[in-house]
Amino acid sequence: MSDKEHSRDPKKDVSTTCRLRGRQKGSKNKPKQSIIVTKPSPDTLLSHVIEFASGVNIVESLFRFAMTHQRGLCVLSATGTVVNVTLQQEPGASCEGRMIGGAVVDPLVASGTVTVMVANFANAIYERLPLPIKKNDKEG
Repeated sequence: MSDKEHSRDPKKDVSTTCRLRGRQKGSKNKPKQSIIVTKPSPDTLLSHVIEFASGVNIVESLFRFAMTHQRGLCVLSATGTVVNVTLQQEPGASCEGRMIGGAVVDPLVASGTVTVMVANFANAIYERLPLPIKKNDKEG
């Protein structure tokens, strides 16, 4: 062996031949900027808690609210007391007994304070299911 080979430091050889493991410096997960909504989208579903005083026609008031804001409404829940409820009932009952339910018919007048939780929406898309089967899909 020559003097040059003996004078080499084995640690230097290892560091030059081995690749560093892990991420490169400066490649850390950087925080992303948050999205700031300055104007709500017309497709946004908004929730409202609406309180009705005694003697108010709830159905008529909700209808006016939807027409004024030009948006659709979906009643999520309601609490309170009403006077003279009329239900449009489907005929029939379960095998266990009576069925109580159906669609509420106008007028629905509040007897005390009534609180209604609604979701309003715009740009509803009408879909009809099931989708019609094309002739090409039937054959293949």
